[in-house]
Amino acid sequence: MSVNNEEFLNQTVFMALNARPGTTDWMMAIAEAIANRLIYLIPNLSTVLDGESVFGIALLAMGLCVAWARIYLGVHFPLDMLGSPRLSICSSRQSGTAWVEETRLVEQGYGRAMAWPISRRWVHP
Repeated sequence: MSVNNEEFLNQTVFMALNARPGTTDWMMAIAEAIANRLIYLIPNLSTVLDGESVFGIALLAMGLCVAWARIYLGVHFPLDMLGSPRLSICSSRQSGTAWVEETRLVEQGYGRAMAWPISRRWVHP
């Protein structure tokens, strides 16, 4: 898809989902609450839901609601919302890789620094 086609699609979907002039105050309030406050439910949700798949589905549903609300309020375009999961996945993979390397280095340093007390069984490895 060319840039012009992508932009046309982006604008078309945006206009279809965006709030219209004369939208009721209660609808705008609901959209604002979803866009700005739904994220605060995530820590509470993790204690209520059992199983990773249920939690993942709940997060996906919440993410879709937030994406709709932000497009509806005119804060983001649809392609912004489609790009955010990609960015999240890439960031997660990068930070996970960095964390593994950092943990390995810390464990090596601990092993070297504590070799003498460990050999005398004063501390456990």
